[in-house]
Amino acid sequence: MSDITRNEPTSQTQTVSEQTEQTTLNQNPAPPNPPAPEQAPLEQATAPSAQPAPSPTPPHNTKKKNKTKLIILLSACGAVAIGVVIGLFVWAGNLNNSENPNLPEDAGDSQEQEQSSASNEDIKVISISAGAVHTMAIKSDNSLWAWGDNENGQLGDGTTTHTPIPVKIMEDVTQVSAGAKHTAAIKTDGSLWTWGDNSYVQLGDGTTTNKSTPVKIMDDVIQVVADADHTLAIQKDGSLWAWGENRKGQLGDGTTTNKSTPVKIMEDIMQVSAGSGYTLALKKDGSLWAWGEDKGRPPAGEGPPSGGGPPSGGGPPPGGRPPAGGKPPSAGPPTPMKIMDDVIQISAKGHTLAIKKDGSLWAWGENSFGQLGDGTTKNKATPAKIMEDVMQVSAGHDYTTALKNDGSLWAWGNNSSGQLGDGTTTHKTTPVKILEDTAQISTGSGKSTLAIKQDGSLWVWGQNDKGQLGDGTTTDRSTPVKIDA
Repeated sequence: MSDITRNEPTSQTQTVSEQTEQTTLNQNPAPPNPPAPEQAPLEQATAPSAQPAPSPTPPHNTKKKNKTKLIILLSACGAVAIGVVIGLFVWAGNLNNSENPNLPEDAGDSQEQEQSSASNEDIKVISISAGAVHTMAIKSDNSLWAWGDNENGQLGDGTTTHTPIPVKIMEDVTQVSAGAKHTAAIKTDGSLWTWGDNSYVQLGDGTTTNKSTPVKIMDDVIQVVADADHTLAIQKDGSLWAWGENRKGQLGDGTTTNKSTPVKIMEDIMQVSAGSGYTLALKKDGSLWAWGEDKGRPPAGEGPPSGGGPPSGGGPPPGGRPPAGGKPPSAGPPTPMKIMDDVIQISAKGHTLAIKKDGSLWAWGENSFGQLGDGTTKNKATPAKIMEDVMQVSAGHDYTTALKNDGSLWAWGNNSSGQLGDGTTTHKTTPVKILEDTAQISTGSGKSTLAIKQDGSLWVWGQNDKGQLGDGTTTDRSTPVKIDA
């Protein structure tokens, strides 16, 4: 893998509001199931061909760009997405569910299941989030759409029926994050809603019951991240809250006890990303913090590096599964530990990625498929510099996608389902160029990839066994396919 936090291209970051407000935690019972929604038809198109990169640091494209605004989006099952969205998009939406008594009044679900239409060209997809095998998208009218796997009710349509084409879920949504089997969304009023799998209390409603329709959890939220089994939220005052599975200390509250309702962890947080059993948080001062399983932090015995440089030295690989013959990663600190400085964007899965203020991309951790992009398949216990001029990065399941300032999209790592989008199923250990004129990217805990281009069109590729690409089929795609969602 959208609070949403908006930035100008010159800074790429924006701090959250300094306003301090009292936290309100709401635990609502699961709303009744609504009627199954009507599905929207889709069209497909042929994507541009991929181009291999001559080196891990691709050349800069000097093509003139349109005037744009940067948007920081939390998505992709913990991946923070920074996208460029054409300034014509308007964040607006009307809440209207008065004709549907089966949905909670505040959920904003529309009774009328609207279809995507070529005649309604002014409504574009502006935010995307890829889960393990389901996909979420927000349109410019703030409507939320979902497709793919629905075994645990993660689509939020009141059913547990899979769908290979988009269905409308809610109105008035500004950010969404698709976890492995659950989903979290923020509405324009700052309220946070969750649904789907709740076996590890990751919904935060105080129960362990799955929900197939949205349940309100808390207010004044500006960013949310849903991982496999834990969820993170940032409020307007910069406070970070966490709940769900905690056996590896990934919540950061100093314990290893699961939490069924939100627990406050830190202050002054700007971005957060949830990895597999660990968490990364970026503070307003640019410092990167980590906790949980032994991933994304310096080797044992070392403190945080000074001056924003990468830590050095040996130690166990802090970013995913151990090398052959190695021991499983140990539990990391149950409370936050500082890693590095001068960071503007982060993304975590089984490996860790960070963009620094100068646009350089750094990676460390698990590298068995070349997902770090350094030309090797050796795990890295310290950050390695991969590319320059990067504005957004998203960590997928053993692969990585990155968006450069010129709008070019690059991918590397595991390619078993064509998730890199280069027309092959061959793994890549260095970046490969996939698309031009890209505005936003999202990869999740599965093997599917999403991209929004600068014209607002949605492109998808990779694994599609549950219809998560939204093209009306269950066929994997190794090149980008255009979806008229």
